[in-house]
Amino acid sequence: MKKKQNSNQVMPFIPINNGNKKKLMDKHSAVNAYVIVKAVDDEVYFAYPEDIIPAANGQKITDLLIHCRNQDEVDFIELKGANISCNGQDNPFEQIRRTINAMRDSEDLRDIVTGRGQKYAFIVSPERQAIPKNISTPKRVLWKTLKAIGSEGSQDELIKMVKMVPKVNCMDKTKPQLICSNDFPLEMPFQ
Repeated sequence: MKKKQNSNQVMPFIPINNGNKKKLMDKHSAVNAYVIVKAVDDEVYFAYPEDIIPAANGQKITDLLIHCRNQDEVDFIELKGANISCNGQDNPFEQIRRTINAMRDSEDLRDIVTGRGQKYAFIVSPERQAIPKNISTPKRVLWKTLKAIGSEGSQDELIKMVKMVPKVNCMDKTKPQLICSNDFPLEMPFQ
């Protein structure tokens, strides 16, 4: 289903009904990376940025975009395998930053990303998650970008590493690494 944005252009944002869970996958993933999200509001939509950003100059951008309209929250989700690289085109922090910049450059998407409200970045891996030691600089650059578009909070509040596992007993949103499962999905809006 396509929803109409502020402009006259129709965008392919797909609703997630309040209370429903949705398994979202990377369409191009060789490792079948996925995240399970649950809508906890009436106006939660998702899109694949490659479908809505006209041109990202051939560079890799993030895999998923969640727009929580009632809260004016935007969530950037990058799906990775167990080993996260901070080098080259596959750097998840850089992919999210590129997505934000491409949206700021788009007349149709600028209001979504620069409007009031929080923006969060999630880097999701299945079961194991090998976080490299050299993430401080790319994480700081992404955090500064999130702050520049109106987000408030520390690096660990705005940028979350997420590990998807088959089963978990609870989820603590205050930790920099979230552990999610089908029973405890990533709730949207996150705030």
